[in-house]
Amino acid sequence: MIDNKIHKENYLRALITDTSPFDLPIIINNEGLYKNLIKGEDNPYLPIINKLMYPPHDPT
Repeated sequence: MIDNKIHKENYLRALITDTSPFDLPIIINNEGLYKNLIKGEDNPYLPIINKLMYPPHDPT
């Protein structure tokens, strides 16, 4: 049986529910971004995802 409960401690679910598909680059979709973020440290795409999620701060 599939667990269809909403786990409120899973803050990454906002990527699926609160992010418009138009807010993401064309090669990324909400569900794929969410699945890659929940993989954690063993994700080979983590450096790329971190650049997208946390761009370098430009103080100017």
